[in-house]
Amino acid sequence: MTPEIISALSGAVTVVIALVTAYIVIRQVREMQRTTHATAFKAVYDMLQSDACRADRGFVMGELATKPFDQWTPDERKRAERVCQIRTYPRH
Repeated sequence: MTPEIISALSGAVTVVIALVTAYIVIRQVREMQRTTHATAFKAVYDMLQSDACRADRGFVMGELATKPFDQWTPDERKRAERVCQIRTYPRH
């Protein structure tokens, strides 16, 4: 084999290795993004399903829904505020 052929083969192998490496890196980045999203989703899910959060939502929907706002106590306003701070509906 001539040095030119060896050099060309070496360049081709280097390109193939670089492409495979780039493909693997892209796959790893996408998997890391999926993991990050899954972790965030789990954290939000846990927060929304906590006993205190569920109790506050039930209280607001059950008792405060029919009570005039000007008659709410400071504690009732605080519970309603906690419910309002947690988004449970999708953004459009």
